[in-house]
Amino acid sequence: MEKNSSLTARLLAPGVSGASVPPPSRTGSGLLAGALLAATAGVWFVETRAPLADRIRTLQPFAVWTVVRPPARETPLFFLSLHQPSRGTVDLVFVPGDYKLGHKETVAAAFKRAAAGAQPLTAPGVTGGKGPPSPKAGAVLRSPEGAGAGVPPPLGTGSGLAAARAVCARLHERLFSLPSMGWLDLGQPRFLYDEPASFPAGDPAVVMKRKLLREFEGLPFWKSLPALLKRPGVDVLLPPALVPGVDSLLPSRLRERGERLSYALELHRAKPGAIRPAWLPEEASLESFLLRALGRGDESPRPKDRPVTAEVLNATPLKGIATDATKVIRLRGADVLQYGNTEREHPGTLVYDRTGRFENAMLVLGMMGCPSAEAVTRIRERTLVEVSVIVGEDCAGAGIRQPPERQSRR
Repeated sequence: MEKNSSLTARLLAPGVSGASVPPPSRTGSGLLAGALLAATAGVWFVETRAPLADRIRTLQPFAVWTVVRPPARETPLFFLSLHQPSRGTVDLVFVPGDYKLGHKETVAAAFKRAAAGAQPLTAPGVTGGKGPPSPKAGAVLRSPEGAGAGVPPPLGTGSGLAAARAVCARLHERLFSLPSMGWLDLGQPRFLYDEPASFPAGDPAVVMKRKLLREFEGLPFWKSLPALLKRPGVDVLLPPALVPGVDSLLPSRLRERGERLSYALELHRAKPGAIRPAWLPEEASLESFLLRALGRGDESPRPKDRPVTAEVLNATPLKGIATDATKVIRLRGADVLQYGNTEREHPGTLVYDRTGRFENAMLVLGMMGCPSAEAVTRIRERTLVEVSVIVGEDCAGAGIRQPPERQSRR
């Protein structure tokens, strides 16, 4: 991932519109070139003065909460992105709806409660780890229109956006107020709200990763950048106006636009292999998972003489898939302890890391030799294996299709 990239240099780099253009021969062309340069300089000025841009330049980690609510979905999908510019990684963490925010309340229940207008059980302060707590969540949440910055609507209005923001604030407080997070400085958490036309079936963390890559990769990113910056509900969780030391030369709306632009450029610079999908684990594994994601966990290399233990499950209507896949990864060094069938079919092949070591899943993924397969961290508290391979039809190879009444399809 490139660090401290200049937007001006990007727009004028070879291969990008505006590069290698011969000197204008007419007044109209000169005016157009001048306008382009002025617009580029203006965008650069705004982007470089956004608080997020400063964290990226100084290689400091930051967190972004993203809420995706497809049509006809009662409860949205919650994601936490942990960005580490110094390591060039993005941990994209899906928060299941049944994840417990408290002793009795789940994320899904908290959202429904807030969206219905009921007051959440708590209104915690939002922290970024190290340093004093930020202002109370109820004191900084704003309306979707951004009117009256610093004058919040009550927590739990009927707005899905406001309810989603309130739940993200509680999640952030719960995760990063753990005793082991006292050293961490994530700055102000960012918040994005999206209502896409559709969200494909499959593992939510993988679907979200592919969505980000589709929107922020290559030339299509530059074409869609104006629409990305104007996407409804895109906002910061805590307004920059409340953060000490923010450049006061920019009005609040322009600062927010700069925040969006900084984040869009950071995602554009991210390499596909740097985005690591995961599911937020239960309480017993939470601290170790977060510490490893933030580079503070046990990162000792795996002994070369100790093979990765795995299970292989056939998620297709084809016969012999799990057996064939087991032979392939055994020949390449994996220790397959069991194989069989899943209870239901799956649209794609997944390699689940079950112990919080993403590199184990990546190792087995490389053994598979299937470009469309994805590695995901999904910790299982009691497990006999380090990796679960769920084989879909995309990696099934030449199998023999069997009638539904056949019982065995291993």
